[in-house]
Amino acid sequence: MELKVPVMEQGVRRDLIALTEPLSIEVTLPAELSGVSYVPASSIRMKSKWNSEIAYVLGQIVEQEVLVEAEGVLPVAFPDWGVPSIDGLKSQVLPSISDLSASRGAVTATLNFRARHRLEQTGTYALSPYQINWWDTERHVLTRIESESVQFDVLEAESESDNLRRWFELI
Repeated sequence: MELKVPVMEQGVRRDLIALTEPLSIEVTLPAELSGVSYVPASSIRMKSKWNSEIAYVLGQIVEQEVLVEAEGVLPVAFPDWGVPSIDGLKSQVLPSISDLSASRGAVTATLNFRARHRLEQTGTYALSPYQINWWDTERHVLTRIESESVQFDVLEAESESDNLRRWFELI
């Protein structure tokens, strides 16, 4: 490979030509990350939105959200959220909402991944987290970051007579 470097020698500008051997880099990934895609970013933060304080009942429709904020990357670099099929839940992945901002040369991508679930059977459920393999461009380390996993119970829906009785008790 030939490399031209401009230099000043005794007030005269001239090109210094350097010849180099081709540069090769070998990267060995950990076995569990071999063959997987990753997102290069200087930082990534992830937050789940799920209301775990309410009682979920049969027939209810609930929404799960994962908010991702990453610096040094465009929103299109992120993998889609593949919500696995779970018996007892009818799930639908909604279109993600993305935003891109730049300040002083730093690019920040914000993504909001959403899924809607219809609760069709009673029982205990666990929703798998959203995972990203992330190449930290600051520390030069490949890691995996994931949202919080969600666990919840689905109860039988109360009958209308139970709801009416509760209203009369309040009066």
